[in-house]
Amino acid sequence: MLASGCSSTRNFNEGQSLLKNYQIKGVDASLKEKITPFIRQKPNKKLFGISKVSLHLHQLFDRKKPSKISSWIINNLGEPPVIYDSTLSRISVIQIQQLLMNNGYFLAKVKYEDTTQHKKTNVIYNIEPNQAYHIRNIQYTIKDSIVQSIYFYKLNESLLQIGKQFDQAALANERDRITKYLRNFGYYYFNREYIHFDIDTSLKTYQLDINVIIENPEKSNKHQSFKLKNIETSIISDNIRTGLLTDTIELNNIKFIHTKNKIQAKILRRMLFLERGKKFNEDDLLLSYNRLGDLGIFKYINIDFEKDSIDSTQLNANIQLSLAKKQSTNTELEGYVASENVGTSANFIYSNRNIFKGAEVFEFKIRAGLETQAFVDANQSSIPIFNSRETNTSASITFPGFIFFRDKPTYVLFSNPKSRIGINYISENRPEYSRRTLNSSFSYEWKQNNYVSHSFAPMTINFVNSFLSTEANNLLDSLNNIYLRESFEPHITLGMRYSLVISNQQLDQFKKNYYYIKFNLEVMGTGLYAASKLLNDQKNNFNQYEFFNLPYYNFTRPEIDARYFSNFSTRSQIVYRFNTGIGFAYWNSKVLPFERQFFTGGANSIRAFRARSVGPGGYRNIDLSSLNLDQTGNFKIEGNIEYRFDILERFIGAKLKGASFIDFGNVWDIQKNANELEGFKTSTFYKELAIGTGVGLRLDYRFLLFRFDLGLKLRDPRFENANRWVIEQFNNNAWKEANNYNFFNFNFGIGYPF
Repeated sequence: MLASGCSSTRNFNEGQSLLKNYQIKGVDASLKEKITPFIRQKPNKKLFGISKVSLHLHQLFDRKKPSKISSWIINNLGEPPVIYDSTLSRISVIQIQQLLMNNGYFLAKVKYEDTTQHKKTNVIYNIEPNQAYHIRNIQYTIKDSIVQSIYFYKLNESLLQIGKQFDQAALANERDRITKYLRNFGYYYFNREYIHFDIDTSLKTYQLDINVIIENPEKSNKHQSFKLKNIETSIISDNIRTGLLTDTIELNNIKFIHTKNKIQAKILRRMLFLERGKKFNEDDLLLSYNRLGDLGIFKYINIDFEKDSIDSTQLNANIQLSLAKKQSTNTELEGYVASENVGTSANFIYSNRNIFKGAEVFEFKIRAGLETQAFVDANQSSIPIFNSRETNTSASITFPGFIFFRDKPTYVLFSNPKSRIGINYISENRPEYSRRTLNSSFSYEWKQNNYVSHSFAPMTINFVNSFLSTEANNLLDSLNNIYLRESFEPHITLGMRYSLVISNQQLDQFKKNYYYIKFNLEVMGTGLYAASKLLNDQKNNFNQYEFFNLPYYNFTRPEIDARYFSNFSTRSQIVYRFNTGIGFAYWNSKVLPFERQFFTGGANSIRAFRARSVGPGGYRNIDLSSLNLDQTGNFKIEGNIEYRFDILERFIGAKLKGASFIDFGNVWDIQKNANELEGFKTSTFYKELAIGTGVGLRLDYRFLLFRFDLGLKLRDPRFENANRWVIEQFNNNAWKEANNYNFFNFNFGIGYPF
């Protein structure tokens, strides 16, 4: 590899040289970041900023008669040398000059210097930006008096403000803003070409004047505003070619023409925000497109307008909806590796769109998974392959709108409302226990705006039946923990769930920092307990009320997950995450049910530790060769910091990305009579945080991302307080053997961890 690096120019012709590096001098960091994309020729990329591995691989395997292996390496891992081209440097200077002018640096000077030694060239772009121009005054020339009054009504929203630095992008955005604003007042044929700006830079004070000009249409002294007259919706499918008869329905001044595969007109009507007699409005048009698209049953949606043949001040709307394929199936295979645990699963999904002619979407899913669970039983001589099995069968129907509520005004208040009814049966078989879960829920989902969405399930019901293995029963007996045992008892939960998501992520503004916050709240058993008290029901032998001959749980469980994404550039990002939740059991319950307790560790948590292997608190399960029930608690704190960066643009057909991270967290028991080691104390909890670090690689195929993370344990709360910084024992082989300790934990996953 080193030899290849020394001879990376050995095959160059006379006069050719390798572009070694380039520099941008004379501007601050923010301008440098804007300028970088306009450098037309960049050197070969370095791996971790150190070595040009891809170039070296290309040179090492570049032969006159390459083998299949060398050809594969060259095409998938290699990168040909970047031969310096001074023409591209001159083009870069021109484009940088234009960029600076677009940002108000009208007197900027840009030059480049290239120096070549030993067939390797360095390029320096020297920039003198000089002082930027700012807006001194804004004038307006608007020939249509009505358009002028409409424009001045919202002048405070203009993107052009006195005192601001000149920005060509702001002019373009202002044209778009004016165009959309006027189209919302009925000016359907108005477009951005009617708007232009005259700029006067002759003041010689690094200031300029702008004249905003809005022209009239050719051969006319005004722009025409339009109202909507006839609105006609046609629903077509492949069957229309067979000559099937159509059916016409008129509902609230909109005509619907259906073929055999028709959809209820009332469903489509409330997705359309176009109204007869109302002025054309661009926002209403886009909202109609979005609502129809949200139904998920159309292949394409097209809305055209044309002038009415009788009244030229009115428009007729023609809406064409092409139905997508009604039924579809999908099969998915998954696999993962997390330290000693290996798992695989298969998913089958059947979908039926518009099953009841009301744009409903029916889904039936079957998921079957196998997993190898390590550290199961001290009596086992070896770990059975795939000793854990899980099947998950579910069915759901999603309805457009809020069922059980009137159509109006619900759809004015809420965005993209949906109702969902689902049922799910899960069967789990693990060495420690078996569990059968049947749950059903009814929920509403809607968006408050582009940044806020809600989900509310006024009724969810779960039946859970667990069967502990002999070893697990013996372990619980030895622990003498009646609360842990109770969490495994057969039970029922009935109550409500609410979820709130707030995010300002804009996919088309990658450089913008953004946040994501999700809040979940579960309140279970309140209605059942009130009914039990009101009816004076009898309690069982454990002093609990029952429902369907099963004790039910009373608990409240709030949880919040907050993330902040800080983008340094298009190639690097830091993500901060904090997750916490707490569960309160009361009235008919002493503890949370096992499946609603918190855990930490694993591929999407503290990656240096196996899933469900941390805590609660300072719980000490030193003998990892014995049966190890999932370690859970009713209070959780978890945090992550991850630095993400690009490594190679092309690697085995994908973009290769890297990551380094630090994770921390734990779970605790907040019950009054909690074990001394497992309970939460405000004065000492920070001493019980598990801490891990690590590095990762990601293969980004755009549609799919494979993730490989290697975690390293730094601090482990299951040891005595003075010995928790386990990293100090990293080179102590005797300590590692005595404690059966593994510092590393490997994780493989699909998608980002958060």
